[in-house]
Amino acid sequence: MADNQALAQVQIQNLLRTGDSGEELESLLESMKSGDLLNAVFHLTVDEQRALLSIISAERAADLIEEMPGSHAADLIEYM
Repeated sequence: MADNQALAQVQIQNLLRTGDSGEELESLLESMKSGDLLNAVFHLTVDEQRALLSIISAERAADLIEEMPGSHAADLIEYM
């Protein structure tokens, strides 16, 4: 499971670096189990997390934020 999470983190980071329009990110996120996705997101930098949330659909971003602990979610969206 840790390998899946590390791979997911790297894939997300690569897509963020290449300036993906969101379609590839959406496809990747759709293919992931929610636990793996949440863990991968927690291992991104705060700037990467914010970039991810701004690129993906509002519905997907809301779903992801709902799964985060409240304090982390609040800190993350405070400066978006």
